[in-house]
Amino acid sequence: MDEVVTHSAASRSQLEKKFRRFIGRSPQAEIRRVQLARINPRVVAHVPTGKSFLGDLAEGWRVALGSPVIFPLLLVVGLVSFTLNPYSILMPAIAVGTFGRGAELHGIFVSALGIGALGLAIVLARRPNVRGLARWVLLTASAGALGAITFAVAALYKNLPIAIIAMMLVGVGVMGTSACVNTIIQTVVDDDKRGRVVSVYSTFFTGAAPLGHLGVGWLASHIGAPYAFLVCGGVCALGAAAYALNLKRLRVHLVAAYTARGIIEEQK
Repeated sequence: MDEVVTHSAASRSQLEKKFRRFIGRSPQAEIRRVQLARINPRVVAHVPTGKSFLGDLAEGWRVALGSPVIFPLLLVVGLVSFTLNPYSILMPAIAVGTFGRGAELHGIFVSALGIGALGLAIVLARRPNVRGLARWVLLTASAGALGAITFAVAALYKNLPIAIIAMMLVGVGVMGTSACVNTIIQTVVDDDKRGRVVSVYSTFFTGAAPLGHLGVGWLASHIGAPYAFLVCGGVCALGAAAYALNLKRLRVHLVAAYTARGIIEEQK
């Protein structure tokens, strides 16, 4: 559009009005229409494996647990879910028992978590491709661990503003880690095995949450809700550190997987 304006005596607004009069839509809308028309959707036909339901399920687990890319990611997302998702059972106890407030404060905490998750979702949505998401897994898991530890300390000192900010970091950790891991897994796995492998991811992320609720609930009944969340943050930080130590090796396998799928060019 800028090139057309440069070589025309009419102004940009005049050209856009004439374009809209003859075409019936704005230049931007026409550009989007042409871009969408150029997309060639790839339809992957369902290929029966000849195996039973349990056989297909077992194959998904075999692929997921045997992959040097997928297995470490499953471990970190499962740990984040196990340690951070219990916020839902700890927040009411902390709001009432520690801050002396009720449902209003609990709602503020959950809203802060949602704001953090939404903010990071917008950041991730603006990324051009999947490259670099392995590092984002480390960043988001570390942010979640920092948020849990900071929230617990703020609750012990009854510092409400810091506690609200810390809950935003927890939201970043829960949403960011799960989104990044899910995106990487769906990128590197073969088309005919994607559904089975993603079901394993769902088992680790969703299945770890009730186990975390059970364990953290028991721990909170013995040492108190703030200290229980402090332990959760510490365990999550240890998991993030272990992932960081394995990140270099993981990147080597990711480069090979991305190269095989044409995401990055093969180095000659």
